[in-house]
Amino acid sequence: NIKKIKLSSTKPADFYIKKEIDKRNAEELKEANRNGNKSKLKIGSKNPVFIGYNYPIRLISEIVDSPRLSGREILKIAEYYKKSGTDIIDIGMISNEDNSEKIPHIIKILHGLNVPLSIDSSNENEILTAANSGIDLVLSIDETNYKIVDSMNVPVVVIPKDKSGTIPKKAEGRVK
Repeated sequence: NIKKIKLSSTKPADFYIKKEIDKRNAEELKEANRNGNKSKLKIGSKNPVFIGYNYPIRLISEIVDSPRLSGREILKIAEYYKKSGTDIIDIGMISNEDNSEKIPHIIKILHGLNVPLSIDSSNENEILTAANSGIDLVLSIDETNYKIVDSMNVPVVVIPKDKSGTIPKKAEGRVK
């Protein structure tokens, strides 16, 4: 179904082509989200993102070491990510530190963007604080912290890291 694109003598053709591609992509995504696909996972409540079979790949953009940044820096990075087309903004924490007291403030700053938020941490306190503060997705659930999953109602991503911090090289070991 090819639609004719009316071109201009003053604007470049790629302007109109990009506009049409963006419009078609938005229509396709709206249809995918509407279609009753049973194997989907909803991330976020305001302006949710759906993940699952027959859905497009989703982009997660991480704000690295977010506890070290000011609120203004966090918001500036997040706005750039949103403008660039990210689907989920990830709050990247700092390994081997507990910055759970900063998480509610960071989440509050980012919630105004109406983009689902995730947190990348394996620290139990940080994960639980994020879950209680309205986070939409938790990354980095592994053998060291999986027992806290029952105490929260947030989708999680499980990674195949064992208690020693090692990820098995072979697929069979990662699945086990």
